[in-house]
Amino acid sequence: MQHLQRPDENRIGPTIRLLCDPNSPPTSPTRNTSFHTYLKHKGWEIRKNGVLRSRSSIDGRDPDDPDEENSRNQFAQKWLFFKLLKEVLGDLDGFSFDEFITQDSDRRDIVTTARLPHFLGLWQASEKRNTNGRSYRLARVQHVLEEARFFVSHYCSVMEHGKNSKWGILPEFSLSFMVLGETLTRAHMKIQQNIGFTLRGWSNQDYPGQGWGYSRWVLDDLHEDNWCTKTISMLQALLRDNTIGLLYLNGLRIPSKAHKPRKEHDLCTSQECKHEDVEDAKHYKQYHHFSPIEDREEHKTTCESIGPVAGRIAEVVKKGHIPLLKYTKKTRQLDVVELEPNAKKEYAIFSHVWADGFGNPGTNKLNSCVLDLFLKIFEEIKLERNQARATELFWIDTLAIPVGIQYVDERTQAIGQMHDIYTKASYTIVLDGSLMRLEKGDGYAAPAMKVTICGWMTRLWTLQEALLSQDIYFNFSDKPYRMDRMEKLFQDEDESLCSCIPAVARTYYHRILGLQDRATFVPNASFVGTVWKAAQWRTTAWKIHETLSLATLLKIDTSPFADSSNSTTETLTPQQLADDLERRMCTFLSLLSTQVPCAIPAGIIFVPGPKLARTGYGWAPTTWLTSKAVESPDPLSIVTQRTVLRKCGLEVQFPGYQLHGPVSHKGVSNSTKELRFSVDPSLLKWYKVESTAETQVNRLKLEYDNVAIIMARVPVISAKEIALLVTVIENQGTIWHVNVISRVWISHENDHQKLEEARTDILCNISNRLNTPGTSFIGEDIPPDLQWCVHGPCTKPNDSIVQTIPKAKTMKIEPTPKMLNRRARTSTNLNPLNWFGSKA
Repeated sequence: MQHLQRPDENRIGPTIRLLCDPNSPPTSPTRNTSFHTYLKHKGWEIRKNGVLRSRSSIDGRDPDDPDEENSRNQFAQKWLFFKLLKEVLGDLDGFSFDEFITQDSDRRDIVTTARLPHFLGLWQASEKRNTNGRSYRLARVQHVLEEARFFVSHYCSVMEHGKNSKWGILPEFSLSFMVLGETLTRAHMKIQQNIGFTLRGWSNQDYPGQGWGYSRWVLDDLHEDNWCTKTISMLQALLRDNTIGLLYLNGLRIPSKAHKPRKEHDLCTSQECKHEDVEDAKHYKQYHHFSPIEDREEHKTTCESIGPVAGRIAEVVKKGHIPLLKYTKKTRQLDVVELEPNAKKEYAIFSHVWADGFGNPGTNKLNSCVLDLFLKIFEEIKLERNQARATELFWIDTLAIPVGIQYVDERTQAIGQMHDIYTKASYTIVLDGSLMRLEKGDGYAAPAMKVTICGWMTRLWTLQEALLSQDIYFNFSDKPYRMDRMEKLFQDEDESLCSCIPAVARTYYHRILGLQDRATFVPNASFVGTVWKAAQWRTTAWKIHETLSLATLLKIDTSPFADSSNSTTETLTPQQLADDLERRMCTFLSLLSTQVPCAIPAGIIFVPGPKLARTGYGWAPTTWLTSKAVESPDPLSIVTQRTVLRKCGLEVQFPGYQLHGPVSHKGVSNSTKELRFSVDPSLLKWYKVESTAETQVNRLKLEYDNVAIIMARVPVISAKEIALLVTVIENQGTIWHVNVISRVWISHENDHQKLEEARTDILCNISNRLNTPGTSFIGEDIPPDLQWCVHGPCTKPNDSIVQTIPKAKTMKIEPTPKMLNRRARTSTNLNPLNWFGSKA
């Protein structure tokens, strides 16, 4: 791992000792074993329970025997590290395994990647120079990398600290496989970009960005540093299983308590941080800005609480004007300056996290030391922007949104102005408690990664502030740092063949949609889908603020939600609160649907999380703050025909298949963990459908007729992709009304044994008319102009509205003897219509 960038003087990652002899001669001197056949050729196999065992010891040593473990680690290192290296770089001049072996201070052999950048450079130069056979070489490397990634991510990776991988490989060894794999994957992608190479039909859209899993070594280290479990889960999703990103963060040694002082995270889960950041109003502590040599207790006794003249803010807001503020340090005076609707003035906005102490629940006042800090920041920005004079006017919600029960109407009006306030401002300054205790750092990756994990990036209200701002400054402990200036460093650092760290660190930029997206702000379905992904990992102290914040951001009517800024939910029962939140979300979605065209993204039907219970909205998540990752192939980014919100559900257009089983399932409950369906008459192309982890019993319940699959795209490109298993409850020609049975994973079935079992399952029912429920189906393409009207979760349909889907067309089948088992061969009844049972 020596090839990775260093965020400081500390080495990244553990020392990897050399267990195997990569230079040992092959078993057969005349045979050069490929990566694909290496496992079997070396006498190893993967058991049904996922354990890697040597065939010579399957009936001998216990898998936990130390000798067996040592042999397994030796083999894995030789195969998933050194063999992978040779498959990708072995033809280059000067390549030798010795280039990747060195000794530590105790003269023990260890693995090193210090020379890896050299060979990656040779690889790129070779592909530029030698065009003959280039397509074959690069396609072969892609296949090898994808195959290796499968083994590493499935059998060497863990999702939680303290857990062993399926193969029980040493955590530091698993980490070395992942880092090497992600580095080679990055180089393969970058080389193709640099030489302008594409191979149509072989390009996997998700291939370059995905990581190789997570090592227990990294997760254990983060846990030891007291990182919040939810933060780690968020990063795993945002970084797309990229372990180098987490390793880099670990190397930064950012104190986990920097943004949550004196708080432990032992009780936190992947979905929730158990520590509430926001204190109640009675115990809220405002922030004081201390100098390094200042006595803190003495400071607090001399620091004043300053605000504008009482009632002045409400007076300006009532006129429909924007109240800007001007602070004079000498007189400790805070004046209000009116900004009329069509007037232009240069002013800055301070965006903050309430939990950091920059708010005030009782009055429009801030500590004088904070206002002094504002002036200091303005002076530093003046130098950075080469201004003749520093900015004087500013806006911050703590001072500019009226507080008090006598100003309820003005407060509502002020919140309604926020969209215009942010879009008209010259720039926004981010005040985040963790960033203000950290130095910016050098280059691009260090400051960008610090921004990615700061508290400001996890709050819902700050999302709209980021999206609507023309320019953003992040206030680090040493200086305010302009986002635009930081982004100019990205391209240069991203040129490296061997480091994906800059691209991973840029996660923060995509989470606030980048300057280009914000400049082309249009509240359409595409933009709303992007906002959904930006909001999914954010939180808000008051759940009723969610729809108000989203409506403000998207500049739709906020009046149905305005009461949430003045109300409290403390007197509501849990059920009353749930009903109120559902009402607000349904209203919000209805308002989105009235945009022209409808601004509800079609891919929202695939997103995870609980759904609304109200009729016609069962397809929609109860909240956009799901803390769950959007799965491949990111359905919210897929461009489809416009959506239509009907009284009964959301009308969308996606590809899919209608599934035909051997019998009618009416009145039959068939529960299974997975099913398969074939999409061609030869029974050679099969898809596997399996339940997602969120399904409580991890089983698919097929209880009704007319089962179908709604897919985000066809064909499946990634290893597995998200889809919906549905039951068709009504056919209206080109519109099928469906209820959702379950979110499912769909993938190509490549297991030869499973394929043979599926074919036999189909053909046995054909030849013997068994008419028994099975797990193998025939998949029929749905018409290209078909619209799905998605109602919601599957409930027992009303018999009066259930209509039978038209009969499937007869498909000609030519079974071979190998496709028939012994029982099937004795029958001559091979009528394909029997596949579809009595309704065919």
